[in-house]
Amino acid sequence: MYAVIETGGKQYRVEKGSVIRVEKLDTPEGEKVVFDRVLLASNKGRIYAGPEAEKVKVEGTVLKQGKADKIIVFKYKPKKGYRKKKGHRQQFTEIKVDKITGGPRAPRVKKAETEKAEAKAEKVKKEAAKKEPEKEKKAAAPKKAEAAEKKKTEAEADKVKKEAAKKEPEKEKKAAAPKKAEEKKAETKKKSDTAKKEETKKKSDTAKKSDRVEKEAEES
Repeated sequence: MYAVIETGGKQYRVEKGSVIRVEKLDTPEGEKVVFDRVLLASNKGRIYAGPEAEKVKVEGTVLKQGKADKIIVFKYKPKKGYRKKKGHRQQFTEIKVDKITGGPRAPRVKKAETEKAEAKAEKVKKEAAKKEPEKEKKAAAPKKAEAAEKKKTEAEADKVKKEAAKKEPEKEKKAAAPKKAEEKKAETKKKSDTAKKEETKKKSDTAKKSDRVEKEAEES
């Protein structure tokens, strides 16, 4: 519950336990003070004003009497040499609100209505508890489908890898076949070249021998 009170020409919104500073009151520290000038009051969401709020009273205890921070009041008139400077500390009374009494009570809710509201709330809770497993199943279904699809894709990838691994030796053989044919050709060519060289060498040797024999025969 809260109330809006008026004191010292100012308005304050107060609750039980709140501490406020108001314009100076002639009440000593530790004494009780009652504010009967209430403009507005609220109790459990219902707001009262006018004649209903006038029945409310706010009681509090004076905590201390004091002065606020100093302010400077400076007056001057240009081109006249008029200057005045004053300091001022406003006096206040600090009050703690003890209780707010009086006024109309908050509307009472019938027992049957409260029981009905409680039963309705319990019913809603039970329905929500029943729906939770269904929601969990629905939420889990897409995850299962994703996992199955992932496994399927992984299996297909493994299959493709195995097929590629089987085909690699065949590709290597096919790639190596032309190289082997070229090597064989090079070897046969080399052998034929060496054979030709040997034949030409033999022929030259036989020709040299025949020339030598002819020379020797002529000389003799």
